Amino acid sequence: MIDGHSLKAIIFDMDGTLVSSLSTIMHCENEISLKYKNQPLTLEDVIANFGPPARTIITNITASLSKELQTRAVSDYYECYSKVAPSKVLVFPGVIPLLKRIRSSGRHLALVTGVVKVEAKESMYIGDSPVDILAGKRAGVWTGGALWSPENRGNPTTENPDCEFRSVQQLSDFLFPKSRRDQEPYFGSDLAPTRDPQSKNPRVKVHTEKSNGGR
Repeated sequence: MIDGHSLKAIIFDMDGTLVSSLSTIMHCENEISLKYKNQPLTLEDVIANFGPPARTIITNITASLSKELQTRAVSDYYECYSKVAPSKVLVFPGVIPLLKRIRSSGRHLALVTGVVKVEAKESMYIGDSPVDILAGKRAGVWTGGALWSPENRGNPTTENPDCEFRSVQQLSDFLFPKSRRDQEPYFGSDLAPTRDPQSKNPRVKVHTEKSNGGR
């Protein structure tokens, strides 16, 4: 059984987990595709590209071009994102208070690109896509599926995350239970005992008896 209170490192994916950024990604991928390929992208095209890092996506979009132009296209994409994000990206409700609470608790807090030196069994990676869950499993850490995003980046539950969180509030309650007794409703009585993150035992599915409407 996973004890959320005992986790020492919480690692987040950003796009679709902490922020709603689909409109920004759509804008900037289109800008790059038009500039370097003279081809517009549809929303379906952009969604189909989800999964790999932005650098890989832009490299794939410009695959027929020279390495020099590909490198320039990647640089232009990141410049576009940094300019457009402040006006288009929306932080999901409840995320900022949760991040502040995690940091003030003394735990390690990182994005997926960060490096955190803690034991795998003391870490959880939280993301909103199947690719995120696979990345967490490869790293040997606990995995949490963020199901609160309306953006369609694929269903993370298809890769059997150790936990599923349907709201930011539910994740907060898991990480900061009022007491050990309060934590019990998260886990069904039929679930397996504690496992090593790298084992193949069944996942632990997070439940709650009530929702405070964290969104």
